[in-house]
Parts: sequence; C-alpha cells; structure tokens
Amino acid sequence: MIAELAASALAETVFVLLPTTRGRWEWWSCERPSAHGHGRIRRVPAQVAPVLAATFVATGKPQVAPVPAPEVATLPSVVADRFAGHAEVAVVSLGPNSGSGVTGALLLGRKADPEFGAEQGRAVVEFAKAAGTALANAQRYARQEEATRGLETTLRPVDPPELDGARFETWYEPAAGVLAVGGDFYDVLAHDDGSAFLVLGDICGKGAEAAALTGRVRHALTALAMVERDGRTLLRLLNELLIAGGSSRFATLVLGTARPSDGGVGLTLASGGHPAPLIVRRGGVVEEVTVPGTLVGISPQARFAEAEVRLERGDVCLLYTDGITEARNRHDQTELFGDDRLRAVLATAAGQPAREVVRRLRQAVRDWLGSSAHDDIAVLAVECSD
Repeated sequence: MIAELAASALAETVFVLLPTTRGRWEWWSCERPSAHGHGRIRRVPAQVAPVLAATFVATGKPQVAPVPAPEVATLPSVVADRFAGHAEVAVVSLGPNSGSGVTGALLLGRKADPEFGAEQGRAVVEFAKAAGTALANAQRYARQEEATRGLETTLRPVDPPELDGARFETWYEPAAGVLAVGGDFYDVLAHDDGSAFLVLGDICGKGAEAAALTGRVRHALTALAMVERDGRTLLRLLNELLIAGGSSRFATLVLGTARPSDGGVGLTLASGGHPAPLIVRRGGVVEEVTVPGTLVGISPQARFAEAEVRLERGDVCLLYTDGITEARNRHDQTELFGDDRLRAVLATAAGQPAREVVRRLRQAVRDWLGSSAHDDIAVLAVECSD
C-alpha cells in the first residue's frame, strides 16, 4: 500500500525495501498505472551503494537523497531495470525503528517534472514519516500478536484423553478480549491405573492477568496430581500456594478422580467454593452433588470436603463455571440464565451421550445471549460409556 500510494502522486516507479534475514531485502513495488511486484533480493554492500546504505543506518529525520545512476545500476536487475529511463531516482528512509537502523527505505523514480514543484522534497519527507510510523506500528502489532499466540498455545486447555469406560466432552469459550484464553479452565489427566484426574475452575476476573494465574494454577495442579490423589489435600496445597504467591485474586474449582469399574464410573469430587456438579441420570433426573468448600486463595483456614458418586451407563456428570448461569438475556440484561433453566435444559438431554448434552446446553446459552457479551465459559462433562 505504501508503494501504491507513493506511485499515485510522488513518482512513476516506487520500491519499498525492508531489511530481512540472511543479508536480504524484501521489496514491494508499484509502477504507474497499476503494475505491482514483490520479492526478495540480496543486500548491496555499502561500498557499492553508499547512498542506499547510508539511508538504512540513518537515525534522524528522514531526508531525501538522490541516487546516482552508477549506483542504481549496481542494484539487482529486478530493481535497476525498473528505473531505466528515469530522470531522477531518490531514496528516503521510513524512519528509525525501536532497535537499530530504520524500518525501511523508499526508492522513488521520476520521469517527468515533480508534481509538487519546489515542495516535492518536503512532500516526500512527510509521506515517508507517515508511512514509517504506520509500518512501525504494524510491525509492533505483529510482534505482540506472535507473543499472544504463543501464550495462548501454552494456556489454552487441551482435548481430554481417551479413557476405557468413560468419555469426556468439553465446551470452552473465553470472554471477548485480546487473548483467546481467560480465567476459566479445565484439565483431564490420565493415570496409569486407568483412572483420570479432572479439574474445572474459575479464576476471579478475566483477561490477561486472570489467564496468567490460570496457567499457574493448572501447572501447579498438574505437578501435584502426579504425587497426590486426595482432592482435599490438593485444594489445601493449592490454597497455600496462591496465598504465598501474594495474588489478590482467588479461584473456585472442583476436582477429583474418575475411576471406571464394574460397568460404571466412580467419581470422587472435592470443591473449593465452586457451583455444585450436576448429574444427568439416564432416567431423566438431574441430581446435584453437594460438595461444600471455601474459596481457594482467600484464607489459610479454608476447609474443603469430598463426595463420592457413581455413574451408571448413560449417566453424565456436568462440571461448569458460572459463565453459564450468569449469562445475561439478550433482551433484558438484568435476567440471568440461572440454575433452573440450566437444569431444565439438562433434563431434556437425559439419556443422550455427553456430546449431545453439551451441544444442547451450548445452543440454549447462545440463543439466550444472542450477540451479547458474556463471561468466560468452561464445561466438562463425564459420561459413563460402558
């Protein structure tokens, strides 16, 4: 776009040169009326092209410098040939970047008199400054986006493993924001004995800070679950870790073990202030698993309890965050999805596999929300598949 804009008013032929790796420049060109080009060329040594080389190391205000015909001829043919027959070839930097040198250089070839007359030089400099600022912002954004994607890769939950006798289904939908991760999370880690550690939680808040603490909690639980199976002990250790870390944020979570046996799945669940898990029985009943517990990360005196339940074939246990029950109606923002509506949706899916249970819940919540914003949402469903 820089090349095209410059060619529309400042020159007949324009090349944008940007430094790249392995001693090369990447180039974009535009020739009137609309011929475009793009590629890479070798960098020309400073002793051969001194004017161009000086432009790439300049750190002050951009200045237009004429490029002598002999120097133009030393450039790779894909560039030099385009400037044949031009009355003047000039170069201007696109301004300094955050490191060393400049963001790039603009080569301008003119065949006729300058359109801005005596003000041509000032027009070129002002254009180069504006183009350089836009380019630097784009490069900075690209670096931030790359870093963001890298963070998301490490923080985003992964698909649950396969487990004989049990199936897992998930729904993960963070609130809108820069990161495609949030404060809600889940994990399922298979053990060698055929059981699996499972956890679903919600870090207070949303956005990058909540996502960072989510990463700490998940990594801590992954390590602790390798040496400790008791859910209450895991919650106590995590509570101590969060308090010692000095974070002002707290977490709610439910964790435990799924152990397939004798045609069913035994669940041992412990909770730290989290919404109670719900069991959708094959026969149509929706049961609440009462597991009292304190918020995690608030008090050294926190207390946690544990409950045991059993799933028979066709039963589904649903762990979920309050992004479900606190979803706001698209027509009336004061009306929440709520516990009763959640139970009613689950009851309609009784006897269905976990995938269908989660699908119906997702559809109901999305219909309720419409295009409205929502909090982070995480759902983990455990199905007895034997």
